Amino acid sequence: MRHAIATAGLTIGLCALVLQFGMTVAAGPTLGAAAAQFFGSFNNLASILTVLIFAADIFARSRWLRGFRQPWVYATMAAAGTLTIGIYLLVLAPQWQAHGGQLVADITLHLVLPPLLIVWSVGFNRSGTLTYAELPLMLAPSVLFVIYTMGRGLMFGQYPYAFADIPMLGPAQVTINMTALLVVQTVLNAFAVTIDKSILASKIQHDPERSPDR
Repeated sequence: MRHAIATAGLTIGLCALVLQFGMTVAAGPTLGAAAAQFFGSFNNLASILTVLIFAADIFARSRWLRGFRQPWVYATMAAAGTLTIGIYLLVLAPQWQAHGGQLVADITLHLVLPPLLIVWSVGFNRSGTLTYAELPLMLAPSVLFVIYTMGRGLMFGQYPYAFADIPMLGPAQVTINMTALLVVQTVLNAFAVTIDKSILASKIQHDPERSPDR
């Protein structure tokens, strides 16, 4: 089942990303502008990492993908996927009027791919090795994206999300919005660590010799 989910996630995610990139290129004035818009989306970047995580599981002997097999990596992306689902359902979907291929890509990348990673991570890949000391490392990708988004917006006037649009909302409100998202991401990361640690507690309960006190 684990590899079946990974295979489905890799196939579905890759197809949806190709579809999304193709539509972005078709709508963009230039290839460079389209690429900047595509890679400026948190969900697109998260989806790319998710696909690589699934690929790392399928191609287990690949040394090029071993970094994506680290527990903190897929736990972080599972938490980010949870945030993605929430933002899409509560904020983005009511504002967007997507149709055709764009609707397919939106639903697949926001509501299909993230749950597959969550099920894959929680159901089959809890390592019992994550610690709360890794929370800063797990938050780093989100912090880097915020810095990139704000820098790109200030330089080129392009903001991927309305809640990050400084000219429209003002610096103070955008700061509040982005801080709130980072706080939520931190809470979700901590929850992911707690879930991962629960398997270690279960192992210790059934096998006291595993206890770190021994």
